[in-house]
Amino acid sequence: MKYSLRANQPQRSHQERSYQKFRLSRACPHSSLEIHGLRFSRDVEGRSQELSAENSGAFVRAPIRSIPVVVDLEDPLTPELTLEDFVEAYGTAPAPPRYRVLNVEVLTCPEDQQPILASECGHCPRFVRRLDNVAYFRREHPVGAGPV
Repeated sequence: MKYSLRANQPQRSHQERSYQKFRLSRACPHSSLEIHGLRFSRDVEGRSQELSAENSGAFVRAPIRSIPVVVDLEDPLTPELTLEDFVEAYGTAPAPPRYRVLNVEVLTCPEDQQPILASECGHCPRFVRRLDNVAYFRREHPVGAGPV
């Protein structure tokens, strides 16, 4: 058993400290608890509510849609088709040496409501981050940023 430097008290493991912090937060009716970056708090009636930055209204969520597109590598004049359209037209799945399946990720820009590629979000001054299949943008244009 390890001992801490304070009054020869045994050191607690990380799990014990976390449990103690959780237990203390449950004891106080107006306390808050943070789990995986989301902050939870208890209101006066004891109900748990989420207090994350996402729910504060400061951010705009834009869902990212992934579209599989089939490209013919041997014939450049063949039109690109979505995977569903390719299977419907040819009746088979695309064969790897001749065809390649690409995932095109698109979303609607929160500023002008136009479709853009997900890779173009990094150029926007309002872009915050991408998490799974959702892009987060600031609701307001940041101060000191150039024209959009």
